[in-house]
Amino acid sequence: MPDYFTYLAEFTAYKRHVFREVLAPIGGGDVLDLGCGPVGHYWALGYITRAASLTYADRSPTYLADLAAQIDACTPAWLLEQFALPLAFLAAERGVPMAALAQDLAAAFAEKPMRSLPCDFTTDDLGGPYDAILSVEGISCAHDGAHLVAIAQRMRAALRPDGACLGVWLRFGHRDAYVQSLIAQGLESAYNPSPEEMREAFAAAGFADITVTTATFPENGNYAEAVCYHVR
Repeated sequence: MPDYFTYLAEFTAYKRHVFREVLAPIGGGDVLDLGCGPVGHYWALGYITRAASLTYADRSPTYLADLAAQIDACTPAWLLEQFALPLAFLAAERGVPMAALAQDLAAAFAEKPMRSLPCDFTTDDLGGPYDAILSVEGISCAHDGAHLVAIAQRMRAALRPDGACLGVWLRFGHRDAYVQSLIAQGLESAYNPSPEEMREAFAAAGFADITVTTATFPENGNYAEAVCYHVR
């Protein structure tokens, strides 16, 4: 199992990119975090104050329980201690004091309606409808083009008519031992689609407004290529 908390300890250029390009465009309304893992609250720092409600979806009850425990701990002091670097970044982006942002985030985590949805999003109904469906490195378990289209169709069916799907997919450069271990756990697949293949899958799923962009982050090692998407 990846050590997600160690992974989040460094606030890298890639993470700043995700906050700016994937999370900042999320407006109000009901949000679904697809494949949230145990760290959905970390990415929610970028949009929870704007969301009306938040649903965390993952196939692992353990991940969802770990996530719920983290959310219960989200006091202003805890947020400032655990996430000082991303909070400093977000406060600067928004032009607000860091302490005030921590207060607003803690209040949002405490007051906004939230629920956990144990599901395999490759096969199960996602509920909804939602105004935004987010997936940070979540749909990389698609094992081929047809499977990715099916996942995208399921996402589209769970959206409101004016809703959007936003996310990022990290592509690996070669199938090293770490990649192989993720594939064996079902957390990764050998498919590793190109940006163009992702565009084609979203189009086949019925999305009409499709934006797919790429950026390279050497600090991610074998996962240096980040593919971001925003589709309606």
